[in-house]
Amino acid sequence: MVSDLQVKVDALIQEAARGPLPAVGFQAYARDGTPIVSSFAGVQSREEDPPKPIKPDTAVFLASCTKLITSISALQLVERGLIALDDPVGKFVKQVDDFEILEGYGEDGKPKLRKPKRRITLRHLLTHSSGLAYSFFSPNIARWVDENKGVSDPAYQAFEGPLFRPLLFEPGEGYVYGVSLDIAGLVVEAVSGLNLEDYIRENITKPLHIEQDMSFFRERFAKEGRLATQYSRGPDGTLTVFPVHHLLDKEGPSAFPGGLGLFGTAPAYIQVLLALANGGAHLATHARILKPETVALLTTPQFDPVTQPNTFLGLDDFGFIEEPKIVPGHSWHNFKTVKKNHGLGGLIIGDGWKTGRSGHSLSWAGMFNTMWWIDLDKGVVGFFEAQVFPYGDPHAFGLFEQLETAVYEDLAVRSA
Repeated sequence: MVSDLQVKVDALIQEAARGPLPAVGFQAYARDGTPIVSSFAGVQSREEDPPKPIKPDTAVFLASCTKLITSISALQLVERGLIALDDPVGKFVKQVDDFEILEGYGEDGKPKLRKPKRRITLRHLLTHSSGLAYSFFSPNIARWVDENKGVSDPAYQAFEGPLFRPLLFEPGEGYVYGVSLDIAGLVVEAVSGLNLEDYIRENITKPLHIEQDMSFFRERFAKEGRLATQYSRGPDGTLTVFPVHHLLDKEGPSAFPGGLGLFGTAPAYIQVLLALANGGAHLATHARILKPETVALLTTPQFDPVTQPNTFLGLDDFGFIEEPKIVPGHSWHNFKTVKKNHGLGGLIIGDGWKTGRSGHSLSWAGMFNTMWWIDLDKGVVGFFEAQVFPYGDPHAFGLFEQLETAVYEDLAVRSA
């Protein structure tokens, strides 16, 4: 018998897929691995004739949902004693120690740079407190990136410019979203001796039996006929194809961007979330990707709200104050009034969220509106996928809110 929740979720997703969203997928699972709801609707590409329907095995661009996987990778190396959280990462990626702080530009048009007083650590990278920003979060960084696109080492490129770039502030003295996890990926490669694709396969996806469903190699999924197309929504609401492959088809040490490069399926990502919800172990095989005490660090606030009260002022607008066109204001205004912090694996909402999500849950998202969460208190994990840029698309984010709310309302009824 189909549950009322399944009927409701199917209706919401199918309506969205007939209209503003080419493809939508949503899964929520209980901690014990029991499916709560699973629904997919739409097509892999509106450009195909005939179009293929999206299915659970369709791979989507995970974008910044990659960051959790890279964080797990780095923490595995911490567990093995190969690096410590507070080790300067310049010990392993020497170029990091050359990063300077950009204080602005002088009247002569030259950047005003100075050496930082402290070195960037792995903890700084995992918590976005390194000072490394995406270019669209700061006009000064945007200017520097634009002026240095043809100057910096082409082997080290982020999706929007040189990976090696100046800092906005002293490491550990603020929060800004940026290329920190891309640098963390380089650290994983340097410490382990493997490229990030091979490391993740051997240490995360193979133990969880999802190695066929998560990879940096986009073309692998394309050849298998199960790759979703990414779209960009214009100001008038129209959708155009967004050529993600142009961002990622490159060579060099940063060819596997730990901050945004993975493609994968919803069921594969759910397996990662379930492992974390169960103390770091696969439910069926008990293969371990993290120790329970390390999983606890993922959800432990890393910023002191008393001594660092202003750390998350930028997160209230998610840094998009400088470039409001990049992300509609719809998405993050919902988080302005809630307490928030950052663990070693993502965002922590202190007192819970209006959908019913518990306080201290862990979550993050990607720029094409892929979103995940782990609610340890209520024993729920979830993953949502749409392939429309920019993040915060009101159609995608509004639907996600409805779906997550429906899950928690159903849980409340069943537990009453």
